[in-house]
Amino acid sequence: FRRVLFRSNADDSKDDKTIKDLQALKKAPYVHSMILKLRAGGDKSQVKATLDEASAALGKIAGVRGVWAGRGDASHFEIGIVVVLDNVEAVRRLHADAAYQQFAKKLEKNFEKPTVYEFDRD
Repeated sequence: FRRVLFRSNADDSKDDKTIKDLQALKKAPYVHSMILKLRAGGDKSQVKATLDEASAALGKIAGVRGVWAGRGDASHFEIGIVVVLDNVEAVRRLHADAAYQQFAKKLEKNFEKPTVYEFDRD
């Protein structure tokens, strides 16, 4: 990715907490990834808007340890999003969460149906 955004629930003013959150991120075993392609005639300004919104919307969901969002090579895809989660229950909460559903709904207008992969890192 050329542009990487990271959001964690860490409070940067507390170094010990930040280190613990980073250690938890390394141990978080579940990954949810989305590849987004702009629809023919889709609004290109929505690429930046979606990048900005991804970490803000998805990073607040319980069980999410980190969100990375970046631009892809437009000849293949416009956006890649990776969400790292605590456990399989966090994956279920992600799908059920209103913020995730609202984010996914906004994608329908300008993007093709996302390619989604979920896997266990262990």
